[in-house]
Amino acid sequence: YGKHLLEATSRGNIEHMRSLIADHLASPSDLQFRNSFGNTALMIACQRSHYLAARLLVVSRAPLDAADKFGSGALHYACRAGSLPTVRLLMAAGADLRTMNKHGRTPRDFARGHADVIAFLETLAKAEDAKTSLERDDAMRVMAAASFAQNTRTEEEAFLLAAIRLQAALRGKLAQAKLP
Repeated sequence: YGKHLLEATSRGNIEHMRSLIADHLASPSDLQFRNSFGNTALMIACQRSHYLAARLLVVSRAPLDAADKFGSGALHYACRAGSLPTVRLLMAAGADLRTMNKHGRTPRDFARGHADVIAFLETLAKAEDAKTSLERDDAMRVMAAASFAQNTRTEEEAFLLAAIRLQAALRGKLAQAKLP
């Protein structure tokens, strides 16, 4: 079914994707199935600027950190495609802006020519000044979530945003707790 999911994603056939995912929830390996280049369904959705397909895959818990045979991931491809809504979605879901592929290129490098994506990524990069990696990750997620919230249009997106905010709040409380 992984191959069918890749094909449906490539065509942007959301209904077929929903059907495949719903019928095979017990097999998350389908979300990790790869084509000959090592691309997952999420990477393909990002390459083709299929925002709705990407959103469905993120909500279905497709791996955000998967990399193809060149070391590039979904965020790299969303940036290359110039799909700001997809970049926002991936960042709000926890994608790592600092990931480098095998050629040392970051998602920002892939965004060349897409001023809106570059401006958004530069805003997120300012979070690098945070004192700890935990604070930095949470700051990036909160900034991405805030930006993402401006375009929230569906219940699924609102739910995803609420889950991200809760996760950030819980991390903040854990970081403040004094452990023996």
